[in-house]
Amino acid sequence: MATVVLLDQPTIVKNAAGQRPVEHIVCSSVSLRYGGMQPSSTAKEKMFGKAAPVWLFLSRFGGPADPLKPITGTRVFETYPVLAMIALGWMLKDSRVAGRLPKYNPTGRKTFSILDWQHVCGLASGAFRDRGVSDIVEWIDCAARNISPRKRDQDGLDACLCLLVALYLAERRECLMVGDCQTGYIVVPHGANLRTELDARCKQTGRVPSEWVRVFKMHTSRIMAQNHAVGTQ
Repeated sequence: MATVVLLDQPTIVKNAAGQRPVEHIVCSSVSLRYGGMQPSSTAKEKMFGKAAPVWLFLSRFGGPADPLKPITGTRVFETYPVLAMIALGWMLKDSRVAGRLPKYNPTGRKTFSILDWQHVCGLASGAFRDRGVSDIVEWIDCAARNISPRKRDQDGLDACLCLLVALYLAERRECLMVGDCQTGYIVVPHGANLRTELDARCKQTGRVPSEWVRVFKMHTSRIMAQNHAVGTQ
């Protein structure tokens, strides 16, 4: 049996400044929907310096895994809840055709919307209900009734979104790998519209789309899915 852990945290950060290539590709789809993506670099010592906790965590499982290779044992993959929601089409209606991302981070007091929070909770609950994961459904439904969620509640909801991506892998559904194993990647469910956007972004930035945006299915005999969210950067 193989165990996949989906981490809401960059797992490969080699650049000393600026953005990773994967962030340079993905940020356009995020900003199109009124979202923002924080850059990752080793200049952020506490998060990505040599002594950052994430490296110790990854070392326990052989480092960040390659999504395109068959897996055995426990393997850790990077995901990004915001991009997963875009892939799944969980946007809210807006004047822009692409819609807008839900404003569900309670630390952003000026932008947070309880309706947006309930929107994400409702869709996440439905996804787990369809899979018969009653314990997760109960937690999300309880969170949806909380009219004053805190950051730890959002971290819990993001952890559920990470688990949903893990389930897509375990179910051998088509997923997207954006980026590469040298400079960093993000794994999310496959979304046709998102893939089209990312391909166009690659061409715009002088990259070959097939080298930076790949459709794949997980290869292994049996998978146990886990989630792990560590909060926003």
